Amino acid sequence: MPFIQSTSAILRLFTAATAICLPLMAQAQDAPSLLLELNRSETTATPGCSLTYVSTNRSEKAFSDIAYEVATFDAEGIVSRIFALEIGAMAAGKTSILRFELPGPTCEEYSRIVVNTVVACTLADGSGEADFCLSGLEINSRAAIQFGL
Repeated sequence: MPFIQSTSAILRLFTAATAICLPLMAQAQDAPSLLLELNRSETTATPGCSLTYVSTNRSEKAFSDIAYEVATFDAEGIVSRIFALEIGAMAAGKTSILRFELPGPTCEEYSRIVVNTVVACTLADGSGEADFCLSGLEINSRAAIQFGL
């Protein structure tokens, strides 16, 4: 009988935890954000590395310009280059695809890419810059190269 009672207690605890956590998880998923995903990395014939990014504006804000300073790291973890990743204008709810060509090393020679800072984040209504481009930024990678903040 103690086993049944402890199983029942565990089930009640799990149910209570689920009731608390699910609404919090839903709120986090519904929070306005900018999603920047490194979707694909492909070595080119030149040689070089072609990076495909998917950017999704999950907010009600429209932007006339978004750009980030991004750094690449080699296999030893040394910064190999710093460049601006220009996304451009983003309407509210819009998804954009951006292809960026890096001449030189192949994609296999990059270990990770890091968003360093915001270069441009201008609201479309002309009300000035918004810090939302960094505070609301979500990063994801589907490529072999790590991608993060």
